[in-house]
Amino acid sequence: MRYCEIGSVVEKVKSWNPHSVSDRSITYLDLSSVDNKSKLIVEPTIIGSSEAPSRARQLVSTGDVLVSTVRPNLNAVASVPPELNGATASTGFCVLRPREGQIDSRYLFHWVCTRTFISEMERLATGASYPAVSDKIVHGATIPLPTIEEQRRIASILDAADALRTKRRLVLAKLDTLTQAIFIDMFGASGKSTGVPARLSDHSTLITKGTTPTSVGFDFADSGVPFVRVQDLQGGTVRAESIELRISKETNKSLSRSILKPCDVVISIAGTIGRVAIIPDSAPDMNCNQAVALIRTSPTLAPVYLAAWLNSQDAKQQIGGSRVTGTISNLSLNSIRNLLLPIPDRMVQQRFSDRMLAVQRLIENVETSSTALNNTFASLQHRAFRGEL
Repeated sequence: MRYCEIGSVVEKVKSWNPHSVSDRSITYLDLSSVDNKSKLIVEPTIIGSSEAPSRARQLVSTGDVLVSTVRPNLNAVASVPPELNGATASTGFCVLRPREGQIDSRYLFHWVCTRTFISEMERLATGASYPAVSDKIVHGATIPLPTIEEQRRIASILDAADALRTKRRLVLAKLDTLTQAIFIDMFGASGKSTGVPARLSDHSTLITKGTTPTSVGFDFADSGVPFVRVQDLQGGTVRAESIELRISKETNKSLSRSILKPCDVVISIAGTIGRVAIIPDSAPDMNCNQAVALIRTSPTLAPVYLAAWLNSQDAKQQIGGSRVTGTISNLSLNSIRNLLLPIPDRMVQQRFSDRMLAVQRLIENVETSSTALNNTFASLQHRAFRGEL
């Protein structure tokens, strides 16, 4: 089987500057948009073109393969689906556009998911605390290249095998819905329970929002403290390792009011309104921008209960009635402070939190069994690219 450099079988991708047009909404894909486990684009973000970061430059098309050049060991790669045709991707991705008739898009996608490709990127990455590779390095990596017909056959086999892993991910997704199901069972569909509702501010020690460092004279850094934006709130949590932006420790200290601590509840208040997450117990120091509000609860309000209530019908109605629409929708801190929520007895809240912990443990068990399936798929993948299928 012959090998060639990836760069020789892909097309150049068009770039643009969103700031060059009058303010309008664009679909932006940054590193946190890609789930490195499912290899899917799960969190595209709608932002105003005037608010687009300097990295928002690459126009992508259906079938393009996105390869994160940051922390290549995490292998955050994905194929662009039809519904995201024309989206703008971060320059943190190397965008591989298959040259028609020379390489199959799905074949290329499966190759950049292999241990062989990942190992080569790890070996060539530079930077100890923030390892990264360049587009040139990705283009220079080699790929086995059988005939286009054989590529499609291999891709078809791997797609079928990957469908089994997709089913396992669907099981995990169903488990994720248990949170709201248990909440509804205990507190009703609206989230209302017995007792008089209280203002959120009366059961919180801090409700504030972050600041974009560049707006107050600070710059972003190549490494340091993870800087959380709306797109980093995924699956009810925040994964520090997948956050694209960083600020220095000195800048973090200067923005001390918005330092995120374990068990803080965060909610998006600009652009995509109402995305909720809890900062994990094991999370490192993090900070956030002006589109993310943090809520630090008092002992009378369990963070797990609050996060679930913020996803309830009652909360969504209040939030929807308080949002201000314009070029970009936003929710004020006063609106958050004035949210009226029922405060169940602390023991009831604890019972709910315990149930959520049980669900989390079940999810972890399914994830463990998924690891075995992933190992089997990796073996099949290895054989496929050695011409042994």
